[in-house]
Amino acid sequence: METFWAPTSIRNGGLRPCSNQVKFEKRCVRRVLRAFGLTECEKDLISDYKMWYNWAWLTFEAFYCQFQTFPIMLSAQSFFQATTKNPQMKLSALMFNFEGTFIWRRYCEVQNRYWAICNRKGVMPGDPLPPWLHDLPVGMVFNYDGVPGGLILHNGEPLSSGLCMRFDSKLQMSMLEPSIPIRCWIEPFPHWLVALTKRGWTPKSRPNPIPVESAPQLPGSEKTIPLRPWAVRALGAGPAAIILSWLDHVLQADPAINPKATAFSSRHKGNPCVAATHADIMHVLRLSEKQVRSAIAHLRKDGYVNTARGRTVHGSKTMFILNEDRYFRARLNDLEAIIGEDWPAELEEFRYPDRVTNPLIVSAMMEAFSFGARAKPR
Repeated sequence: METFWAPTSIRNGGLRPCSNQVKFEKRCVRRVLRAFGLTECEKDLISDYKMWYNWAWLTFEAFYCQFQTFPIMLSAQSFFQATTKNPQMKLSALMFNFEGTFIWRRYCEVQNRYWAICNRKGVMPGDPLPPWLHDLPVGMVFNYDGVPGGLILHNGEPLSSGLCMRFDSKLQMSMLEPSIPIRCWIEPFPHWLVALTKRGWTPKSRPNPIPVESAPQLPGSEKTIPLRPWAVRALGAGPAAIILSWLDHVLQADPAINPKATAFSSRHKGNPCVAATHADIMHVLRLSEKQVRSAIAHLRKDGYVNTARGRTVHGSKTMFILNEDRYFRARLNDLEAIIGEDWPAELEEFRYPDRVTNPLIVSAMMEAFSFGARAKPR
């Protein structure tokens, strides 16, 4: 879907959304109209949407076409199995792994779509997105375990009183852009909406958006994780190569230069290893739980790593011990492949180690083949 309000929007021949999605968004829009005394506009919004798509639905897409100064961009999402019977939706899962839930993944898609339309195209039928609808906070209303009116996940300032949840993370807006920190809040949608009405917005108001919440200072993941070419040759371009490259990066890291990487280095029965939980790897490498589990299983099956349980000063961790023989063979096979390739003349000196004369290059290449020389016990 190319519009901000997918999956309800069926622009460009999209598939018709689930009836639960249509009904849930209708209730959300109707609640907003009622809160601001705009219930008489409901028929007009339905007529507008029917004129565009031939479906008589009440949607946020039609709402924003008529009320373009609303102080926050809203969307609605009806989820299946959003109850505590689903292990992902239990309070413990939300507290310790909210980043891995389908709620957060969906919100990231909404944020990415909003970023895309602000930078490339409009969302109004035939019209560009007005400048005053740029750089607004983004809110996603969703159903959760029978909570009346649902909850709203947004990156604006919190408005309601009482209990609300804060979540700090990072968003990757595009492959060419660095990830940006974001602070979000989860509040009961009815309470949040009542507080929003007290800001005094009306259809005739000048643009006065809710302030976007200040970006948090996250205890950072690595800015860059060098992907090892030999790992990609051996495992293909996927999570397994990324995790193996990171393990190598941690074991080779200099504490003075990469203290965040060396914080994961440890020893198990005298051997250098990497001590990390699946959640640690997910946070550092921005991978999903499924990707981490399948990649580690792949590395163990192919003999690149062995794992064991161990304890560090930070608690129980999984110890990742690289298989030196398998590691060395992968590096050697990569070198043999490089030697057999056609290289440009200006890079020829890098092909054969014995032809390299620059002492800095020699030192770097020798270091590349030294396994875990800098691994420090925690």
